[in-house]
Amino acid sequence: MGPVWRRSTAAVALLAALAVVAALVGCSREQPELRRTAPAAADYARSMRKKVTADAIFAHLQRLQQIADANGGNRAVATPGYDASVEYIVKTLGDKGFDVQTPGFDFRQFESGEVSLTVNGETVPTYVLQYSAGTGPDGVSGPLVAAPAEDTPGCSASDYDGLPVSGAVVLVDRGSCQFSVKENVAVQRGAVGLVIADNLTEQRMSGTLGAQTDVKIPVVCVSKADGARLRTAPGATTIKVDAKVKTLKARNVIAQTKTGSTQNVVVVDAHLDSVAQGPGINHNGSGVAAVLETAQQMGPSPPIQNAVRFAFWGAEELGLWAPLRPHPPRDTGTPSPREEADHNTYRHSISRMACPPTPTISTTRLAKAFLFRPLASRWARSFCARASATRPVDRKRTICGEGVGGTRRGR
Repeated sequence: MGPVWRRSTAAVALLAALAVVAALVGCSREQPELRRTAPAAADYARSMRKKVTADAIFAHLQRLQQIADANGGNRAVATPGYDASVEYIVKTLGDKGFDVQTPGFDFRQFESGEVSLTVNGETVPTYVLQYSAGTGPDGVSGPLVAAPAEDTPGCSASDYDGLPVSGAVVLVDRGSCQFSVKENVAVQRGAVGLVIADNLTEQRMSGTLGAQTDVKIPVVCVSKADGARLRTAPGATTIKVDAKVKTLKARNVIAQTKTGSTQNVVVVDAHLDSVAQGPGINHNGSGVAAVLETAQQMGPSPPIQNAVRFAFWGAEELGLWAPLRPHPPRDTGTPSPREEADHNTYRHSISRMACPPTPTISTTRLAKAFLFRPLASRWARSFCARASATRPVDRKRTICGEGVGGTRRGR
């Protein structure tokens, strides 16, 4: 490509992907690795920085794009595109000599069809929240009862004191607590349905009640303007939701170095699945490619003091956020609390290494994006110094999070 690309390759080496999370949370500023590790650790870090090249990472991205192109344009979990992505990671690591595990897991997937909300016979534009309960064809009906507009609307049962909530459809403003809390409180007071009014002026509100939440009633949302209007003119209300939740199976991919202390494990992970709307080359093919290429260059038996575990997660796009998962042992992927307590673990969760942060970014645009995102090589040395340091890693300094990207609204 052009000279800018070559300079970026030489200066960045994109092994920096493995420590960009630490950089974002300020870990390396608080405790610079190069000052606290042996010279051999720093030397190893510098050698790895030279081996992991942008061209090699880009080749993995092209392969992930090809997988998506051959499988309906995406690599979403529980699809042929995801399965092909898993097999690509397994083969790439296996060919290098790693013992690769693919522990399975169950997850819940929400599917919805038609959704409607009528108040006083008037249809109100509405959207269903993910993991809402469905209704029968006749829906659920009752008078519309508005929770008081306050700082914590619908977040505790006392918010409905004195209101005829039992058998009613409740209208409550968004904010202050999770949607699942609002739903649970409404159920406690006997509501048959819940309408959440946006607290922002935006084209469409979206959200989730949580894949693990036991949702009892249908939950829909309306715009801020419609919420204000319904509050002043409540009436007979009907909610109809065509929705269901399926339990599906998928696999993670885990490989660990054969060398290094298993009592001081460095975990490097990235989520492997894309959204259903695109190939996920930025989010999160870029993180996957950086982790995979680093694993290839380190190999299964590198000269390190602390073992390195490489993990590629599924179903992150459906709510199973990798940073919230426990660090997996190699055999099952689901450690007991005692197993977890026995392992001091330092963790890098890598996501969205390119920009702009969009799940449908193509490899061509991604290459251009990399040209304008030089990542400082000192973060690369930080990760490899962790792996080769002789002192134990500090489990309390576990790193979780995303490299580059937008914020998420949880409420």
